Amino acid sequence: MPKGEFSAMVMEMDPRKRLLEPQLPLSRLSKSLTERRATPSGTPVPECVTCGACCNFAVVVPVTREESDRLTEYVEVTLDDTEPPIVIDRFLPRDSDSGSCAHLGGTLGNEVGCRIYEERPFVCHDFDAGSDRCHEYRRMYGFEPQLTAEQVEEALKNLESMSSGKTIKDVVIAVEGTVTRGTMTAAGIEFTDYTVLKMYAYFGADDDPQELHTYEADKEFWFENELVGYTLDEARERIAERPAKWVL
Repeated sequence: MPKGEFSAMVMEMDPRKRLLEPQLPLSRLSKSLTERRATPSGTPVPECVTCGACCNFAVVVPVTREESDRLTEYVEVTLDDTEPPIVIDRFLPRDSDSGSCAHLGGTLGNEVGCRIYEERPFVCHDFDAGSDRCHEYRRMYGFEPQLTAEQVEEALKNLESMSSGKTIKDVVIAVEGTVTRGTMTAAGIEFTDYTVLKMYAYFGADDDPQELHTYEADKEFWFENELVGYTLDEARERIAERPAKWVL
């Protein structure tokens, strides 16, 4: 699916993902139980099988190349207007009617189950029940009471006190140009154009994008989601470690 078409689908599904607007900024809420800062003390850890809010809310659930090797179904996203198509991401499929994960069964807030639980991606593994993000999702779906004004103020204060290193919020892969290489054949030199791509890292709405890496599509592959969550230095270290000619 071309990226433009995929983005349009996500925009159409996103408004279905909530009953209430979040009281706290989702981007600043940890998905880890051990990093809980905004949840009132004494709040119990909910049972996942009676919830399903996180599986319903997250419209974009990335799948790595290794994970997609063991999955039977995923959405493959390509750059717009490139021939042949250049794959830049893979995601879990969504139900076209509800927008929920296609692998989620049951009824939200009552009883749910994951049909690919053993093969689920790392992103799903990495989401802790009872984390700040978990409880905010549950409040948005009406599975938990809304925070009081005093609790919101206290939660925001606790979030402000947390040190936050600047990490990559989004990565965009764009066509940079082409490079022409010649190959000697019996008929003479045969020239072929190869697509050159560039990755840009985005850290926030007020920050300029940072150039991450320029590469030829026939020699390397990258998914846009691979470097999200890393610092700039960490991302560049990962790029340097990528084996040469590791193609899709």
